[in-house]
Amino acid sequence: MEVKICKGCKRMFNYITGPVMCAACKDKLEDDFVDVKDYIRKNPGCSMQMVADECEVPIAQIKEWVREERLQFTNAAGSGITCEKCGSAIPTGRFCDFCKKEMAQNLARGLTPAVNKEAPDMSGSADKKGMRFVNN
Repeated sequence: MEVKICKGCKRMFNYITGPVMCAACKDKLEDDFVDVKDYIRKNPGCSMQMVADECEVPIAQIKEWVREERLQFTNAAGSGITCEKCGSAIPTGRFCDFCKKEMAQNLARGLTPAVNKEAPDMSGSADKKGMRFVNN
């Protein structure tokens, strides 16, 4: 085990994995998350600033939960989160649906093997030079 200093309370603790926070600060953060989630459920049209003021949680923490897709606002403009690629307002996550789809298509295109059109066809022609395959 490793000893680290907690980001929240600045006390030393035995660090195992995850965020560099002691168990007490992790519990407090999880309680704050539950409060924020309940507030958003009860007030579906609220903005991020309203949530931060009512629940006494920093906007940066709320944005982190939204980026992690743990929270979602009903209206994209209320979340204050924008797509990291195109900049459009999104209710949760890092990318809008269009950019996610485009990235998935680009990835799929990149994974398909390219056919080399310049390579000669050596499929069984006996009069061509090159490697021969023996059929058993």
